[in-house]
Amino acid sequence: MKSPCKHFGQLAARLSAALVLIGIASTPLHAEQESSLAVTVGSQSEELRRSLLLPQHGQSMTSVEDLLGPPEQSETVGNPAITTWRYRDMTVYFEENVVLRAVVHHRPQQTQTTDLARQAQ
Repeated sequence: MKSPCKHFGQLAARLSAALVLIGIASTPLHAEQESSLAVTVGSQSEELRRSLLLPQHGQSMTSVEDLLGPPEQSETVGNPAITTWRYRDMTVYFEENVVLRAVVHHRPQQTQTTDLARQAQ
């Protein structure tokens, strides 16, 4: 018959091994999470937002069109009617004929190609 101390030692060894395996298995998930970057929506294009004439909540469609011109693309869905006007740098959302929100489009940062990268192409 095994002594309780010996049985406990084997159980502790198995538990330790299981914890090590769990730690190893979860390492890539933690590494991936650490490499992600959270950016709040309001700060994604702060410089661009300052340079644009953004329609304000409550403005009419007529005043937005007077300010920005006709949209490049327009779509209306649902009831109440939600209309989306797309411009080059932003999308404006309306409920009926009143602005709900104007959202600046994301612009990826431009990167310069180095001589070494050009040689690899």
